[in-house]
Amino acid sequence: MVANNILPVTDPVESNYALTAKEMVLSGNWLSPQIYGTYWYDKPIMIYWLIALAFKIFGIADWVVRLPSAIFGALSVAAMFQALRTFSRRWLAGLVGSSILGTSLYVLGCCSWCYNRHGTVIYDLDGYDVCVQRLE
Repeated sequence: MVANNILPVTDPVESNYALTAKEMVLSGNWLSPQIYGTYWYDKPIMIYWLIALAFKIFGIADWVVRLPSAIFGALSVAAMFQALRTFSRRWLAGLVGSSILGTSLYVLGCCSWCYNRHGTVIYDLDGYDVCVQRLE
């Protein structure tokens, strides 16, 4: 979350999400995503809503586009800690597992750029199973 304001939004995919959310906020139409006046039903609407909500709260800026992804990334690390601590009954296992997850390039990449896969890790429970099986 700290470095989200360093790079401007330049990726074509990221800019599509940002512009669609910006048009939602400016037009007031939160049900039909549009980009350049054309309806844009390319992806599920949740990411657009999250970015648009962040725009409403914090204003329209590059770092705000990445905020929902960063929040979901932090929640993923917290969920990993809690799951490993609960399943293994060891605090250290939760700390090690969440540290590995939080420093992995995949998670850092997903949480630094805004695209439809934000929050993927929080729904991917296969990784939890692997970590728990190895600790037992």
